Amino acid sequence: PDCIVTATNEVYITLEALEADTAHEIAFNQILIPGTDSVFYAGDTTSSLTLRINPGTSQTTFRFFYEDTEFDSLVVSYSRQTKMISPKCGAFNYFQDLAVVSSSFHEVIVKNPQLISGGTTNITIKL
Repeated sequence: PDCIVTATNEVYITLEALEADTAHEIAFNQILIPGTDSVFYAGDTTSSLTLRINPGTSQTTFRFFYEDTEFDSLVVSYSRQTKMISPKCGAFNYFQDLAVVSSSFHEVIVKNPQLISGGTTNITIKL
């Protein structure tokens, strides 16, 4: 078989207006993942985000600093399954069962609980 790999540790997030199903652009100061020194979307204005989960754990916390907020947080959990594509391609970790553990946002909706490459929305945040 071809070595087509859809495994990823990226979560695709869309931001929508609270009262409508329309894209809502937010000016971010930064997005942080506690326990790492990575800074994401510093100074960016966007309505869609791609953030990486920690593949070595079963949950990841994201802290969103934007506009006049101190910060909002989102904690997600997931499970990992290793799948062998073929002996030639090898094994890859697939992340699934994405769920919201806690959030300070008004509303968070899991649209697709499996992380796959290609930009399919996993989570929608209403704000």
